[in-house]
Amino acid sequence: MNSDMPLTRKIQDDDVEWEYIKGEEGRSDVIRWKTFLGGVDADAENAANNTQGITMGVCEVPPGAKLDAHYHAEHEVYYVQHGSGEVLLGDKTVKVESGSCIYVPGDLTHGIKNQGEATLTLLWIFPTDTWSEVRYHMQTEQDF
Repeated sequence: MNSDMPLTRKIQDDDVEWEYIKGEEGRSDVIRWKTFLGGVDADAENAANNTQGITMGVCEVPPGAKLDAHYHAEHEVYYVQHGSGEVLLGDKTVKVESGSCIYVPGDLTHGIKNQGEATLTLLWIFPTDTWSEVRYHMQTEQDF
């Protein structure tokens, strides 16, 4: 077997803990996320979710909550699994619902808010080895 070949991965939802913004742990009214692939330091050996060139996870946005406007150098993809809301893309907003897929070019200011009555669940993907490589630049003064 070629030692340079990445190992395949199978990770179950229950294998990964929810993450929160510090101080919001366990609250039901705030955004939370799980990183299924690429979630640890690239130098960590034999970590269950190490990958090469892709990072993927899920984010839950409760009714009325939003992920503030931000940008990062990396491209990103959102796939809405459940719920409905609005995504900021630069100076435009687009309505999203279950089944919507959004491509976000690198360095484009974007955010998402839940305008529905159910939790908005979205899958997110970055072309990076780890999520920690993504440097968020928050634009809290930009409301949408």
